[in-house]
Amino acid sequence: MSGFLEDVHRSHGVRFRLAATVTDVAVDASGRRVTGVEISASGVVDRLDADLVLVGIGMEPNTGLASAAGLEVDNGIVVDEFARTSDADILAIGDCANQPSAYAGRRIRLESAPNAIEHAKVAAATILGRPQASTATPWFWSEQYDLKLQMVGLSAGHDRCITRGGTGTTLSAFYLTGDRVVAADVISRPADFATARQLVTSGRPVDPERLADSEIPLAQAAL
Repeated sequence: MSGFLEDVHRSHGVRFRLAATVTDVAVDASGRRVTGVEISASGVVDRLDADLVLVGIGMEPNTGLASAAGLEVDNGIVVDEFARTSDADILAIGDCANQPSAYAGRRIRLESAPNAIEHAKVAAATILGRPQASTATPWFWSEQYDLKLQMVGLSAGHDRCITRGGTGTTLSAFYLTGDRVVAADVISRPADFATARQLVTSGRPVDPERLADSEIPLAQAAL
């Protein structure tokens, strides 16, 4: 999937400098405008002219307020299945919340809009005195150029990946543990994504050979 998307970006003129280290960011005499970036790869130093630099350094949950309030914190604000923190009168939701997941069978912290929306529903039910745990399967999406990448489930721990498509501008990748699809990445194949969500959520076993055959409707891969 990464290679597929890299090729898409290259076709749109994006240049990649992989396994490189940024050693300096150059600015003009005023010190207020970027003029370039210096990088080093395998000992070779190169300068890239630039008038804009976007730095992606990852994200950490802001738990300072929660810690100051005496709440339990561990890779986010620890909550139960009803969005309640270690103080039952305080709720936390979304990217900052470390929550139990019925799908994963363990605690997870998700950074995604669908999770924030689902978690808000859980919190609202708790506030209304009708607590109800979420059974939602995690899913994500990204739009890149005219392509839509849709993802469902968490692929960590899979033991096999089966793909469909891969030609032109579509691709589906299914991650299996045994004979069950635990996650899928789908590019511009909405029917595949809809069926993949059903397979991941239901946990139904599949026939790997049928799953790999693009001529067979994906729904028929389930046993």
